[in-house]
Amino acid sequence: MVQNTVALDSFDDDGTNGNIQGNGGNKRGAKRHRHRHRHRHGKSPPKWVRYLLIYGSLGNAPLLWVYPVMARIPGLTLGFINAVLHTNLALAWGAQAYAIERHVKMSL
Repeated sequence: MVQNTVALDSFDDDGTNGNIQGNGGNKRGAKRHRHRHRHRHGKSPPKWVRYLLIYGSLGNAPLLWVYPVMARIPGLTLGFINAVLHTNLALAWGAQAYAIERHVKMSL
């Protein structure tokens, strides 16, 4: 059995919960104002967020075959190769994290 309950804080000073016949429950007789959000809740993110997510997702894929190719280039030290590839890794992961964060905030 389900009971209909009303929260105690929803009652007005006169003991009613604002329901007066003839004006839709509004004491002043005016229409209720619906607050419009200025942020983009429930909408798809802008294109640059999608492109950032694509770069973040696909930016790490070439690292598997780029390392052996760069290791065979004379004059490149192993430290330089690791620095370049880890910089790309950090940028791709950072872009992916930022894009996912923006996407989640906009879809809530």
